[in-house]
Amino acid sequence: MSLKLIDNRQITEASINLALEEYLANNLSPQDNYLLFYRNAPSIILGKNQNLLEEVNYHLAKEKNIELRRRISGGGAVFHDLGNLNFSFIRPFDKKMVANWQEIAKPIIAALNSLGVPAELNYRNDIVVHHTKISGTAQYMSRKSMISHGTLLFDSKLATLDGVLSPRATNGIASKSLKSFRSKVLNIKDLCPKGMTISTFEQALKSHIFGGDSKIKIKRLSEQAWKQIEALAQEKYESWDWVFGRSPNFKINKVLTIGNDHLVFNAEILRGGLIKHFELNFPKQKQHVREFAAQCIGQKYSEEI
Repeated sequence: MSLKLIDNRQITEASINLALEEYLANNLSPQDNYLLFYRNAPSIILGKNQNLLEEVNYHLAKEKNIELRRRISGGGAVFHDLGNLNFSFIRPFDKKMVANWQEIAKPIIAALNSLGVPAELNYRNDIVVHHTKISGTAQYMSRKSMISHGTLLFDSKLATLDGVLSPRATNGIASKSLKSFRSKVLNIKDLCPKGMTISTFEQALKSHIFGGDSKIKIKRLSEQAWKQIEALAQEKYESWDWVFGRSPNFKINKVLTIGNDHLVFNAEILRGGLIKHFELNFPKQKQHVREFAAQCIGQKYSEEI
């Protein structure tokens, strides 16, 4: 079974690259394996089963114009920018490859080792150097195919990563969502040959994995395929229902200070982002806040709160 490299047209929109992965998994020939490399403009990519409010400093992300997106695979939230290179292996479903990251990550680790980067896989299936994380991984499976993908922090803005993946206040939020595991990270660039850029780094990985530049087999998608991918990106990956509403059920119990007074609110949010229960207690405006709370039932919970 041959390996083919997907041409993503150097697209850096997270929603399109996420839609591209899903399209590849559902539409390409099951007779081949595929490898996709892509970079995204600044964005936070949530795991399928995560609660956005527990993972993201929403207001900081908005201030920095960082897109919020959700993928179809599990795992934790990750920060992407143009200094981060993502890899994705798309192959026919194979029970032996389920969570088999020792085998999946082998070509990536071997390519990194060839550049002098002493990478290895840890017990959490992260690629690390001396116990410091340079790559997180996740996997999606259907009956016919599987996606095994991960990040490669080459020259990412680590301070921004730390800031936007540190929620201002998770106290008061209760849910059964999958929580991200925070790890110390570093950039691969600091370990590579001097002068290497992310473009030459990407080409070096491709060349090593395929056994030379001349052996790289490129798969280009049709215009019709790209139209379907763009439609999927807009209808799913850019939608409020997928990005925000997909969060599991959760409850909030918070106290906000307004001047010298305190506003207490309790809310229960269902999957789909709809408010099931909303209770406000503000001594100065008892009647008004009660009326407002009653009007919120059945409405979409605003991430601005």
